[in-house]
Amino acid sequence: MESDAFHLHIIRQIGTPHHEILITMEYKSHMGVQLYILDRRPASLVIAGTRHQIGTLRRSWKLTEIDAERAAEISAAEENLKDGAAPAAAMVAEVVDMPLLEAPDRPVAAHVVIGWEANRHTVTDMAWDFLPALGFAVRAPGVDDFVLHEEREGRLAPMTIARAVELSILDEAGQLQWRGQPAIVKCFGVRPFIQTHAIAECELADGRSAELVTKLTSDDLPSTGWYVGKLPSETREF
Repeated sequence: MESDAFHLHIIRQIGTPHHEILITMEYKSHMGVQLYILDRRPASLVIAGTRHQIGTLRRSWKLTEIDAERAAEISAAEENLKDGAAPAAAMVAEVVDMPLLEAPDRPVAAHVVIGWEANRHTVTDMAWDFLPALGFAVRAPGVDDFVLHEEREGRLAPMTIARAVELSILDEAGQLQWRGQPAIVKCFGVRPFIQTHAIAECELADGRSAELVTKLTSDDLPSTGWYVGKLPSETREF
């Protein structure tokens, strides 16, 4: 088991030259960064009475466990997904026990739901690669549907239509909105990092702070202005 290990936010090439995984630099004290793959099987998510088809995310391997054989399996799984329509959101298959607001003494199995984006097939559990967390899905009794809940002081309550619209999860017509990575709105500084990389301190449109690592293809550092307006995934190489 790793102890107090640094996981660097680097670009790692696995499988094909077009497959890149981004890891956030963060001080970690657990086993490592976990990869999840989008599954072809959809899930039915009910949000304030409206039903939506979303994706499911199955656990793959830790990034440190990926070798050539496993990389090939990941690439094959991605290839199988390319012909399908991308979901607007995805639910993590693994469960976490969470108490309900109305019954705090009876925890329920809940699934994290995150926003998704076109042309994405994988995500890591390191801040979910900057994708927004939409809430928690709890299976409805006696059916295959899941109901979206929001967390309130550590307890779950069903998402109301007013809150779903306020949080930009649904539009005014009740349609599930696309919510991928937020754009970078500010960049406070860029400095050299490990060999052929730079690190930038940025602020995202949703208010989160992020340290983004960019692979350099020359001796020049990107300016702070180069980051503004881009998505974190668009800053991988300069």
